Amino acid sequence: MGFRWFFILVFSALFLFTGKLPRVQAQGRADEQSYLLGVKAYQDGLWDLASQQFEQYLAKYPEGPIAAQAHFLQAEALFQEKQYQSALNIYREFVQRYQDSRLMDKVLYRLGICNHKSGNYPAAEAAYRQLLDSFPQSAFVERARLGLAEALYAQGKYQLAYDNYSRIIKRFPSHPNKDLVLYGLAMTSYKLADYNQAVDFFNQLLAQFPESPVAKTVPPALSLAYYRQAQSFYEQGEYQSALAGYQLFLGKYPNDELAPSVSYNMGLCYLELSKPAKAEAVFERFIDRYPEHGLIAKVWLRLGRLRFERKAYVQATKNFMKAVVSPDKQVASEAQYWLAECLAQQGRLDNALAEFLKLIQQHADQFPCVNLARYQAAQIYVNQGKELAAKKLLLKVVQEADDTGLAELAKQNLQQLLKAGSPQNK
Repeated sequence: MGFRWFFILVFSALFLFTGKLPRVQAQGRADEQSYLLGVKAYQDGLWDLASQQFEQYLAKYPEGPIAAQAHFLQAEALFQEKQYQSALNIYREFVQRYQDSRLMDKVLYRLGICNHKSGNYPAAEAAYRQLLDSFPQSAFVERARLGLAEALYAQGKYQLAYDNYSRIIKRFPSHPNKDLVLYGLAMTSYKLADYNQAVDFFNQLLAQFPESPVAKTVPPALSLAYYRQAQSFYEQGEYQSALAGYQLFLGKYPNDELAPSVSYNMGLCYLELSKPAKAEAVFERFIDRYPEHGLIAKVWLRLGRLRFERKAYVQATKNFMKAVVSPDKQVASEAQYWLAECLAQQGRLDNALAEFLKLIQQHADQFPCVNLARYQAAQIYVNQGKELAAKKLLLKVVQEADDTGLAELAKQNLQQLLKAGSPQNK
């Protein structure tokens, strides 16, 4: 064996077993020159030049004694240059040609990264799984498990991703990328609608790694988790817990874009908890703070209902008049109905009738409100001695009302009017 080949083999052995590149001089026979120049360029961080030199060597000696090292270093140079797709192709070729290589675990790890960077998450998952299954003692196991979790998350496999993030924390509590693991646990918990756990993991991340790049992205995600945590309580009918969650949110994020929605939901909680005075106070504060918000019409409607219930009809009328212009047809029709009711309660029957009729004409598809309006308008017509107009409205209610109670009441009213108008009763 010649001296120079001996030198190259020693170099290769050092690299394979230590992962470090010894300092070499770009010298020697022509058949090894490109390889040695590639090594020197790699050592100096000249990735593009290194890749070119290894490519030249492999073009001449594809089966040479150091072809495996050349393939690997060429892929590594491209990887360092962030040419992930080009690196990916060479790593794949390496896997096919050098299946017994001591570098296989690192190559599989790099394959996972390159596939992930290229957006091929299933392939990334497959590479990481192969590494974990085939090389359980590899130095890359910790990082491969994290890569697997992130590939699963990217595919929307949130439970599997969560399981792998959890496994990392249990097996490697001092993982070098623990900040990413905690972030992954928080995000998968959020995706799985476990908002309590999401909040806990986000707070752990902020407490343990306040300077982490991912920690800087947490505040909006955490605020959303707090919001969804409170919302989930509300949706489950746990209004006291929901209220506490909304109050916590506003204490932490008073200027968050979700603050108006949280404030409105607090009012709803007070209504569900039979605390109308507190609900009214919340809605009044909403109007002061967010007069132009998209929820303002709903707030005016809720406030009007509260004032109607305590017979403050003049105030309620003003509230309903502000809500009736809402672009939301459901809100507008409901406000129109209660505006008419307010006017009727004040004895302004002609005005009330006009509002009921306006609702019937403008919101004919809003059936709960429109049929109530028909029924109430019919009562006013009866009071005015206009039985025919009343009969027409009552008949419509009987035919179209989804509320069987209202339909039955309208039917009884209609029968009384018909009986009163029959010849034998004249």
